[in-house]
Amino acid sequence: MMMKRRDFSAIFSLSATGLLAVGLPTSALAQGGPVEGKQFQRLGQPLAVAPGKIEVVEFFWYGCPHCNTFEPQLEAWAKKLPSDVVLKRVPVAFRDDFVPHQRLFYTLEAMGKLDDLHRKVFQTIHVDKQSVDKEASILAW
Repeated sequence: MMMKRRDFSAIFSLSATGLLAVGLPTSALAQGGPVEGKQFQRLGQPLAVAPGKIEVVEFFWYGCPHCNTFEPQLEAWAKKLPSDVVLKRVPVAFRDDFVPHQRLFYTLEAMGKLDDLHRKVFQTIHVDKQSVDKEASILAW
């Protein structure tokens, strides 16, 4: 199978980003994988997941250009999920200035508007170049 360079770069970037996001150096792959107690900690009590379901969790930030680029592909994938797979989105707040976007996500979710407006938030920030990073600008939007 022939893979285009752009596709390979995107897959490699996402894989490396995913490893770094969970605290794994990319060299962990060459060493046979992550080691419990070193690169990860086992949870004392597993998180609750619906019985018989596979849960996929996406951690994102509306201001992240990589998350914005990935969103259309994730949306397309999510539309084709089998009935035993559940996608959960979790907005991150690595810094205090990420919190307004995190609040925006949970507000849209609570209002039942997430499906209609999630992608539009990315578009407003990355395509329309509008600032929606403070309470006042979010309310105006």
